[in-house]
Amino acid sequence: MRKLFWAAMGIALISMVFANCKKEDPTYSVQVTATEGGTVEGQNGEYKEGETVEFKAIPADGYYFTKWSNGSTDNPLTITITNKDIILTAQFAQSPLVTISASDNGTIDTEVNARYAPGSSVTVTAKPADGCFFMGWSDGSTDNPRTVTIGNENISLTALFFAPTVDLGLESGTLWATRNLGATAPDRKSTRLNSSHLY
Repeated sequence: MRKLFWAAMGIALISMVFANCKKEDPTYSVQVTATEGGTVEGQNGEYKEGETVEFKAIPADGYYFTKWSNGSTDNPLTITITNKDIILTAQFAQSPLVTISASDNGTIDTEVNARYAPGSSVTVTAKPADGCFFMGWSDGSTDNPRTVTIGNENISLTALFFAPTVDLGLESGTLWATRNLGATAPDRKSTRLNSSHLY
């Protein structure tokens, strides 16, 4: 019995030695950073093969997320660890500048001069002054209200208005503006020419 006991103890000790000598599963490094214009949420570190880790790109004000350095546009991005280290960068770009204003003889309900992320939109309404009319926008659109969808380029729009005319019953049929529309001199001749040539 004693021999059997010591034999069992020997086997147990040998098994423990082999268990301690067994190589641990390898780990791989994950390092995710961000370019200017944003930050990244997620835990960098060492992970074993088959584990997953999630990272989220967070743009700063005036910027938007474009893609990860591996080409993926997923956000959040889930990474499954394989047999290699991983280095990624979240890439950001400055949002387009949107400027929307009004010419003389009217206003818009919301003056816009800010940066918007691509894919977002802003809606404005042109409001002519009393006795005036809305002509359209500087890009040719006559939509009112106007919803502008933001792309990747800066946008500049102006709401255009005009003042009405007065029919003085002239034989020529000329209509006169109710206000000076571009005289370059104060004399009557110059004012008459510049006030009527638009109508």
